[in-house]
Amino acid sequence: LFLWKKKKNNKTTTNKTNKQSNKQKMKKKNSKSKQKQKQIKRELLLKEKGEDYGKIVKKFGDSRFLVEILSNVEVPITLKCSLRGNMRGKTWVNLEDVVLIEHWENMNDGERGSIIYKYTDDEVRKLRKRKEFDSREGDIIEELIIREEKEDDEEEDDIQDL
Repeated sequence: LFLWKKKKNNKTTTNKTNKQSNKQKMKKKNSKSKQKQKQIKRELLLKEKGEDYGKIVKKFGDSRFLVEILSNVEVPITLKCSLRGNMRGKTWVNLEDVVLIEHWENMNDGERGSIIYKYTDDEVRKLRKRKEFDSREGDIIEELIIREEKEDDEEEDDIQDL
């Protein structure tokens, strides 16, 4: 194999300098987007008629998920849900995320729906304080909070070890 060097104005340049500048640009871009995310405070969206709170149980791919409904039923109900069109590519949904589901009325079996909103961790805590979830869902949310606290403690331990 032959490696070719780019020539600009009788000067040879390598890709290393270009990569460094791209990394710097990405750092700057990422820090700006994180600042925007921190500044945005969204109004808490509560469920209405025909909507339910749910927890992502499984990913199927192509913006389709298996969602467990967080309701008063002792036996968990699961729905096959797809991500709403305006959320695709903008909102990343992961396992164990709490979402707002809209049921599809035209389906006979009632086992399908659309994910219309993804709650942040702070919003989930606010919903829990408002008693939007019953005790079973409260336990699930507590597990999520405990898991986050353990991760934070592990990060602090790693920092102290250094």
